[in-house]
Amino acid sequence: MTAITAILTCFNRKEKTVECLKSLVNGNPTINFTFIVVDDRSNDGTVDAIKNLGFNTIIVNGNGNLFWSGGMRKGIDYYLKNYKTDYVMFVNDDVSFFDDAIHKILKQSIESDKVIVGATCNEKNEFTYGALKLIKPRKNDLYYHVKPEDEDILCDTFNANCVLLKDEVLRKVGNFDPIYRHALADLDYGFMISRNGYKIASSRNYIGICYTNSSRGGWRDTSLSRIERLKQKESIKGAPFREWYHFMNKNFGSLLAIRYSITPYLRILIGK
Repeated sequence: MTAITAILTCFNRKEKTVECLKSLVNGNPTINFTFIVVDDRSNDGTVDAIKNLGFNTIIVNGNGNLFWSGGMRKGIDYYLKNYKTDYVMFVNDDVSFFDDAIHKILKQSIESDKVIVGATCNEKNEFTYGALKLIKPRKNDLYYHVKPEDEDILCDTFNANCVLLKDEVLRKVGNFDPIYRHALADLDYGFMISRNGYKIASSRNYIGICYTNSSRGGWRDTSLSRIERLKQKESIKGAPFREWYHFMNKNFGSLLAIRYSITPYLRILIGK
């Protein structure tokens, strides 16, 4: 049996976390899963519910202020210091996996020798999260989504809702950049993998259901006042200037970093 260590973080969404773990184990019976779950002080019974599943699970306790990137970084650090399995998988606990999904991407990884990004969809089989490819020549957007049905599924980075990579890749590339507290760490890590010479590809099938996050109440919500949008943008779950500028400068250079760091404030100012 192939051994995969799945790393994920959770906070107060017990039903989704349990469903995610159950769908992985029950839908892929020939894979030996170990779960490293970083729980950031959930108070809804998440930890007990995970333990009651009886899976091979390590609970790593957070301090209540890790958010997604911090939680994943702590989980990866625990793995690098204590474990070594054939493959590692980054997982978001709001994914409900289809049967055989991991069997399929594991087979794809073995045959292609690539990091495989599991594409997710909604109940209408419409793409939600997955692989991303840089736009060249660049116009307005930086990258576009690579979907399972695309002819060319090679990509440059990813949303880490489901990413399967070999242990050797993780150890060569290392952990997430510590500057990121919530968002951007997965996009940045995909670029780190690419820069280290490894190839990344989208899965050829959708691996599970995962719904897109609503922009309502966030800094892109034009129904909010300018002041509120600015507060949301600079919040941890928004696009705080320091983290966003660092991401852009690191991966695209200073000129684009300046341009794309100013643009959100202009959008807020003109109400767009």
